Amino acid sequence: MKELQILLEDLFHAVEAVSGELVQLLLENDALQQESDARNIAIEQLLQMAVKNSENELKPVQMSVILPSDESDPI
Repeated sequence: MKELQILLEDLFHAVEAVSGELVQLLLENDALQQESDARNIAIEQLLQMAVKNSENELKPVQMSVILPSDESDPI
């Protein structure tokens, strides 16, 4: 009976150790997931800006020239 109690305590300590390690790994995983999400949002925003800028570059630009009025030189 004493041996069974010792085995039970050893098993309990092993479960505690593994549970503590699991908690640390879950916290690390959560932090990495948040970092990944933030990077993905930044990438998406940069891509949207790049698309908007490239669309603006493809639009024709209307330019007009205003000449000073010179009554002696009819246009």
